[in-house]
Order: sequence, then C-alpha cells, then structure tokens
Amino acid sequence: MAYDMKKLIKLVLLFTFFCFTILQAEVGEWKTFTDAKDIRQFYIAENEIWCATNGGLVQFNIENKEFNKLTNIDGLLGNQLVAVDRDHTGKIWIALDDGIIQRYDPDTQSWELTREYNGLQINDLETFGDSVFIALSIGISLFDAPRWEVKETYKIGDVKHVQIIERVIWAATTEGVKKANLDFPNLIAPGAWTTYTTNQGLPGNEVFAIRQYNGKVVAGTINGLSFYLNESWSQAELAEKKIIAFTLKNNTLLSVTQQGVYERDESGSWRLYGTGLRNISNIGMDNQDNVWVGLQNGGLARFNEMTGQWELYVPNGPGDNNFTSLIFDRDNNLWTTSAGRGVSYYNGDKWFNFSLTNGKLNSNDFRTLVVDTKNRVWAGSWGGGISIFTKVEPDSFEIKVIKEDRLAGVDNDPLYVVANRMVMDQSGNIWILNYYANNNKVLAVVDTLDNWQYFSTTDGIGSRYVISLMLDQYGRKWIGSSDNGIFVYDDNNTPFDKRDDEFSGTLTVSDGLASQYICDMALDHDDLIYIGTPEGLNTYFSGDVSDYIDYRVINNDINVILVDGVNNKWVGTSGGLSMLHADGFDSTHYVSKTSPIVSDNVISLAFNDQTGDLYIGTTNGLSRLTTAFTKPAETLDFVKGYPNPFVLDPPMSTFHITNLAAKSSVRIFTAEGFLTRYIPADEILGSQASWDGKNDKGEYVTSGIYLYQITSEDGKTSVGKVAVIKP
Repeated sequence: MAYDMKKLIKLVLLFTFFCFTILQAEVGEWKTFTDAKDIRQFYIAENEIWCATNGGLVQFNIENKEFNKLTNIDGLLGNQLVAVDRDHTGKIWIALDDGIIQRYDPDTQSWELTREYNGLQINDLETFGDSVFIALSIGISLFDAPRWEVKETYKIGDVKHVQIIERVIWAATTEGVKKANLDFPNLIAPGAWTTYTTNQGLPGNEVFAIRQYNGKVVAGTINGLSFYLNESWSQAELAEKKIIAFTLKNNTLLSVTQQGVYERDESGSWRLYGTGLRNISNIGMDNQDNVWVGLQNGGLARFNEMTGQWELYVPNGPGDNNFTSLIFDRDNNLWTTSAGRGVSYYNGDKWFNFSLTNGKLNSNDFRTLVVDTKNRVWAGSWGGGISIFTKVEPDSFEIKVIKEDRLAGVDNDPLYVVANRMVMDQSGNIWILNYYANNNKVLAVVDTLDNWQYFSTTDGIGSRYVISLMLDQYGRKWIGSSDNGIFVYDDNNTPFDKRDDEFSGTLTVSDGLASQYICDMALDHDDLIYIGTPEGLNTYFSGDVSDYIDYRVINNDINVILVDGVNNKWVGTSGGLSMLHADGFDSTHYVSKTSPIVSDNVISLAFNDQTGDLYIGTTNGLSRLTTAFTKPAETLDFVKGYPNPFVLDPPMSTFHITNLAAKSSVRIFTAEGFLTRYIPADEILGSQASWDGKNDKGEYVTSGIYLYQITSEDGKTSVGKVAVIKP
C-alpha cells in the first residue's frame, strides 16, 4: 500500500513540476538588513562621506552624524562593494565584488550600470573628467562615461590603486610602480609604461598607494614608503611597515599602516598620529581639515585635535551578514546569531550586538536560538556553551553562561562546549544537542526548575555528530546527524524518568533518505515531516519516506525548513528560497537575479505569525518579505476592520479585516442589506482579508455605510461597520 501511494504522489508531482514558477516578487514588500561596518573605501565630498562597505553604499552626513544606507532594495545589484569615487558632476561611482560597476545620481536617485567587467576583480576607481580609470586584477581599464563604454584596457598586471598626477597615470601594482603619460598615442603598447621595482630603489614590489606630496610622488609599499623625484626613489621611510593609504593635512603627510596612522612633518620626522586605532582601510580629509579613517568592521573614525582621540561613528545594523539562526521573542523582537560576531537583537528600530569582540560574550560563533517560557533567550554557540539573555530593562540584558558545568566539551578540549541546536517542548523544557560530547551525552534537557537530564549514544543515538533536532506530534525527539541519518527517541513525555523510554528507530539512505547528512527537519500541520539534506528534500509519513519533493525546490542543497501559520513550507537552499504552498502542489521560488532577496544562500528562517513577515537569513545579509500568511485566529472574537473611515483613493486604497479564523469568508453589504462583495475562504491566505472598495462587478462602490460580515467554517459570524468615502 505504501509503495502504491508513493508512486501516485510521484505522478502528481511530476505533473506539477511543469507548473511551478520563479517570481520576481510576491504579494508583499521586501526590506534588506545588512552589517555595513566594514569600510572598504570612502570618498569625502563637501559635507558627506560616501562609503563602499560589506553591506551596501553608505552615505554619512558629517554635520548631523547620520548614516543613510543604500542596498539591493534601493537599486544596487549587490551589497558587497569594493570601491567608490565621485565624478565632477556629483555622481557616485561604485564597484561591486563581482566586477559590476554602477553610477548613482543622488539628485534623481537613479542608477546606471555596466557589466563590462563582470567576473573581474576591481580594486580602485579614479574619475578623471568624463573618464573613469578602473584598477583591475589584470591592469587598468579606461571607461568613457559619455559613451558609456570601455575605451581600452592596459594589461599591466594586478593594479591596487591608480592616480592621475599632472597627466601621468601612476599605478600601484603587485609588481612595483608603473607609470605612463596620458598623451602617449598608444597606451596599450607595453613600451608606453615604465616600471619601477626594488631594482630601481623601491622598498618593496607590492605597492598599495600612490600620492603627490610637496611636488614629489610617494609610493606606499609592503616595506615602507619612498619618494620619487628625477627618475629615482628615496631611501625607505617607515621601513618594514605596510603602507596602505595616504592623505595630506596641510603640509604634512599622513600614512596608514597596520599599526595605525603616522604623520610626517616638514622636517621629515614621523610620529604616531593618535593611538589605539588599528585595522584601518582608508584615510581622507574633510573641508574642515578633519582627518577621517575607514575601519575594517569598525565604521568611520574622526581624529579630535582637542582631545587627541579618535571618535567612532558606526552605522547601526546587525553584528554580521552571516545569519546562522533567527527567532522572535515573546515581545516580537527579532534575535539573530552569527558564526563570526555573536548575537544580535532588533527591536524594530535599532540593532544591539553582543559578541566576544565587544566583551559581552565568551564566543563569537553562535548557531542556534530558543526562547523559554520566561521570555529569556538562549543562544547556543560553537565552543562557548550557551548564553542566556534575561531582560532587566528595555534593550538591556543580564547574560548567564552555561558551559562545562552542565554540558560536555569535545574530545581534545573539555572546555570547548558545542551547543549547536535547541528546541522547547510543550512543557517548557529546553532540549539541547551537545555536538561531539566527550562523554557521549549528546542530548540534554533542562526544565523550568533547572533540573537536567542527559541521553547518550548508549540510549540509541547512534552518532556524536548531531546537527539537527525536531519534536514530532507525539513529543518524540528526531535527532539528525552529519554521518548516520536520523535517530528517533521517545521519552514518553517523561524526560526525567528513563524507565519508560523507548528508542523508536532510525532513518538512513537505505530507507530512502537522499543523504546521511541531515541539515534540518520540520513538522507541518498535517503531521508530515520534511527532511532536508545536501542531496535533496524528503518527507516522512506513517513509516513511508518519499523522495518526490526534489521536483518542488529550487535547489537540492537544503539548509533550513520552516512551516508558517497556514502550512506553507519555506525551504532555504544554497541556490535560493522555495515556498511549497499549503495546497500540496504549487511552488514559488525566490532567487537574487529575479527578486530582491539579498542572497541565494539561505541558511536560516523566522516567521512572525502576527504580521506575516518572513525573515530570511543568508550568508550575505538578512531579507524581510511581508506576506499575507498571518496565522488564523482560533475564534472571531477579535475581528477588526481598518481604516475607518475608508477613503477610496485608487489604486492604493485597501480596507483590511484582521484576526480572522481559519477558512473564514467575508461578505460586504450595503446599509440596506444588499450583498456588494463576496470574498470566499479560499482567497484569504491567512488571518487577514483585503477589500479594494469594489463590488462583485469590479466597480467602485459609492460613499456610505457598509457592513462586513465574517463567517467561520463552523457557521459562526462576526459583523462590523465601515464608512466608505469616495472623493
């Protein structure tokens, strides 16, 4: 019987395979959240600083100290920027890490782009009149802006920085300094370029910066800096230091090194310019002679001449762009984890970050989150145990650490405690996977009174490499491993009494699983279990493992699975996001090329049942998709309609009816009792229905009082009034 049902399901899905679509957008709006602290380059223009960052294009207002971030939602084709410059018309040129170049007009907020360098590494942009000189890993390319085309490319090697000084092109390359006169008739010819290396006196052949200073050209190399005058290079200064960038402050030269900023006075003496600042990527001066630097993962900093200290300015955002897990607390605040920068918390307006780097956590690598019955947030880490966040006042938390006192470390380090997955059961118990525990107790549970119990490989869990965890409708624990499939453990809902425990068996590739590596599992509203692996998506029901789901997902490398309030299945893969509709047939897919999703590698998901907002965590930022799939209410006691009065102002006017029960229908009547509009239950996706002000004929209704009647599946009704105003 199971085999026949399996064949039937495959036939149905083969048919629907030809019907699924990749959409550019769904019913809702998109928003992108990124960490933009990593300043790769910046350009100072009048009262603002334009920054190329790891999280988009950032505009910083020097006067009011406010940040404005532009991401893929605003027109960027990607958020990983590597270079920025401004041309003489005030337009901003940016280079993406994949070689795409875009030009942004701040006045019209419009974008232009060229894909001529797609796939090449861009290191620098230098605007010069109507041209842009583009430093590439293969040389320098001249881009003609009025014609919007590549004019020619000079293949002179890996160019890190380019400067035009008195109509001479100077290139800082990995093989020395190269220069050519702009007026030379054929710059493509190798003979047009002069090369300077250590053989000609340079301190090092890896050159990162070129600048004019007091009538001389100065080059920053991996072994200090040197001045060029009359075809020769001076003896190295700041020898053995890697010089990254230059700027001028009045008659002094400022050089960026890995140890900080150094200042050279007119006598040739050097001193450290300010202290305590490292990991600098760029430097510049504003029109008030203030020195600014860009920091790697630290934002911007301005040197205060009065105090002799650096003042930091950091764009608000999550701690990282790699979102390993997401969850909402009981106040509907979003919590996120990162594999590199700890835990972040978003209150709907501002981000707050906790990490080893800022001294608030004992680790930077966190993988899982759970919220307990007291609204405490538990964050499990890879090596640092569990950190528990207890709110003491708005946006302020006490943090308690659970580590080797309760959980086991790995074999070669008993203090290295990995808690890589956690879930809470209906009784409020927290179940924890203790990956590679040296005592073999890979599953732990703690109740609300802080009692602990442990389950080991001797209890039937056949792997220490446990990576995924799910509770089914019977309370059984489904434990996924990275090497040996799934183990099902039944404690009969008495976790602290092992006498009635039962090992319920295993699922492996021999049972039909696509892989022994179990990335994630989820139980839907029909008690169907979805199993994600790097080789495809399986389902399990009543002893039968099905492999047909491969036809419904955008990519078989499954990372994460989430079931929303109306039983849609959201599947995050390394190649995009798929929504398997609750009807069991249709699929909708989101990829970065055709939708505003921030990245195709989706590794975490969270759904807000009240708002219908889906948060999509990727390895390159966080996306939010607003959907209509709010969780239906259990009754009609709290039905609400808004706005009231309802002003018809097409095409944006919509009347919303919220807090509907599942499978409710809506009827709109005139004050005299005539039916104007009927919205059947199958057109209502979640707990909210929308009325556009039209009757069943598609015509806008007239002004007046209207009644809306909600009818649930069991025949119960709720009635409200709305005043419609038609201008």
